[in-house]
Amino acid sequence: MIRRQPRSTQSRSSAASDVYKRQVIDRLEDVDSEVLKDLVDNLSDNLQLEIVLLANVSSGRIVYVSKNKNKKVKAGDLVKMAAIVTGGNGGGRPDFAQAGGRDVTKVDESLAEVRQYLKEVLWEQSVLI
Repeated sequence: MIRRQPRSTQSRSSAASDVYKRQVIDRLEDVDSEVLKDLVDNLSDNLQLEIVLLANVSSGRIVYVSKNKNKKVKAGDLVKMAAIVTGGNGGGRPDFAQAGGRDVTKVDESLAEVRQYLKEVLWEQSVLI
């Protein structure tokens, strides 16, 4: 692949900020699982987001739900990555997935890992021709 060099720091930062505007990765507490799935769907569709990943902590368990419209990453991979950090597992389709985790003390760490992964993958995508 051929890489295009950014013309200035300004163009580089606006490309990065555009990447971050198209995703929501966050933590919630005590949300019903069906409501969580609907919320992920609605955020993705109504705000025209490429990637939504929500972690819901309830009764000492974590449920991750993700919806993805970006061809570079898969929702199943994102939820699995987060769940593994918290001692769980899961996966699903490239466009919609769910996973579970057990260690609620590591939820923020799991979301940070997904954010870092997306930053690396999507930044590469934004600077390629």
